[in-house]
Amino acid sequence: MAGSCLLYYITDRTALAADEPARRRRLLEKIAEAARAGVDYIQLREKDLPTRELESLAREAVRAIRKARKLATGNRQLATALLINSRTDVALAVEAGGVHLRSDDVSALEVRTTWEKGHVGTAAPGRPAGRSPAAYDADVHYSYEDEDQSASWKHSGGQSSRQKPTAPAKPYNSIENIAEFFASRGKKFTVPKAPLEEPTGKRGFRPGQKVRHPKYGEGTVYLREGEGEEAKITVQFPRFGLKKLVEKYAQLERA
Repeated sequence: MAGSCLLYYITDRTALAADEPARRRRLLEKIAEAARAGVDYIQLREKDLPTRELESLAREAVRAIRKARKLATGNRQLATALLINSRTDVALAVEAGGVHLRSDDVSALEVRTTWEKGHVGTAAPGRPAGRSPAAYDADVHYSYEDEDQSASWKHSGGQSSRQKPTAPAKPYNSIENIAEFFASRGKKFTVPKAPLEEPTGKRGFRPGQKVRHPKYGEGTVYLREGEGEEAKITVQFPRFGLKKLVEKYAQLERA
């Protein structure tokens, strides 16, 4: 069991020191320490930083991790991946290991249109009203499995502002705004135009129904949340436990 566990460090420089220069210095020391210790993922989660400062800090973090990778613990080569919180544009610019997306960010599938090799993590939802803590605790350990669900077809492809816009606007973390981010730095970024293949599989499953998934096999629908394009279902698979799936991409069939 222990051999299958991953170590994940989420940063918060405000807990390390009182002034900003000391916070930054201590955070980079912690990141280097975590990388040397073999932590699998480090999520740079400094949400209060302006874009330029976040980009600068992320570049230093990448350098610190790469320096630590030159070391080895026993026969195990260190391979820590830096994930940038929410900002796909910054993650691409600094050549980080991946991005961790909020539930209101650009979708994981869209990120895949431009970044096939990067790690893409997604936030698990909070406990819905009316759900008991026991029922919620059984399934909070996973995120939506957009990547797994697109396995049989080509990988495809923001945090919205807290101020209410006066007119409709693109999310800052949209594919278009990622291109604008690179353009502002004098770099070229081509927005992919390839059409997406329509996912296959049945829809409209309800709790108690038996289903079959191409990866997880047969299972039983445990919970349904929402309807239409945004519907998500939780399925209990005998060999794999509870899995929450975006129904549109799940490729489920009736068992």
